[in-house]
Amino acid sequence: MGFTFDGVHSSEMGLAVLSKNRPIVPEIKRVVENLSGIDGVYDFSSANPLGRPAYEEREITVECGIVGKDAQDLRQAARKVAVWLSGKEARLRFDDEPFYYYLARVANRIDLQQVASRVGRFNLVFTCRPFAYSYRMSGCIPEYGQGLCFGDGTVYGGEHMYFVNNDTITPEPDLGRWPMDQQIIGLPILVKNPGMPVAPIFRISGTANNVKFVSRNKVLTYSGNSTGTLSVDFERKKATLDEINNVTNYLVGDFFELQTGDNFIQIAADSIVGDLEVIFNYRYL
Repeated sequence: MGFTFDGVHSSEMGLAVLSKNRPIVPEIKRVVENLSGIDGVYDFSSANPLGRPAYEEREITVECGIVGKDAQDLRQAARKVAVWLSGKEARLRFDDEPFYYYLARVANRIDLQQVASRVGRFNLVFTCRPFAYSYRMSGCIPEYGQGLCFGDGTVYGGEHMYFVNNDTITPEPDLGRWPMDQQIIGLPILVKNPGMPVAPIFRISGTANNVKFVSRNKVLTYSGNSTGTLSVDFERKKATLDEINNVTNYLVGDFFELQTGDNFIQIAADSIVGDLEVIFNYRYL
């Protein structure tokens, strides 16, 4: 069993994975105040715009072995490994978790312990973003073997893609499998999120004027007019038109996340005609 980093499997670099240490959950960013005269502490970890505790980076340690033809070949092989791993953040996937990946970079100095003339051993410490990500994106038509696995909340066929025409929102007939009968602008559409809370991208392809996105008492308004593809990225807190023009200055209000489970999102607008997509990458602890 090995791992793939930046599209290259460890076996291609001549590595044997000896052991792995993957925390089950990342550490919570605790914000506490310890006052005298009270039991315990005041915990302010959820006192942030997300309304939930945030997480620290996740560290994954992998012990590797490498074998060369001789001592010189061992050193050359180690240098190739160094070039492969150095500096960049990339996808890290383990063979025993084929449907998920981490966004990681090597954080430690790699010390090669030469245990024999042509055999070496070293530890890799990957610093990762807190979550594991699914290869499956919302709005795509997944196939078995491309991130689908039993129990992950999958609905076969495309998801979270709708056609919008002023007063009504309906799922695309050749993609959607969603109970959207008689959905009226201003009433909620259902977006399912089987993973951890995630900030989505709302994409409207068509024309839209003064669009509001509403969820759990949070409202974000795009106060402009758009013709083309309007993308509102709730994670990066920006909006673009046709993926080129930055129209973030038209955004007013509060960004929000899709919570785990069912999310009812209200879409209101002065006028809107086109395709609506809710795009996000499922992520897990």
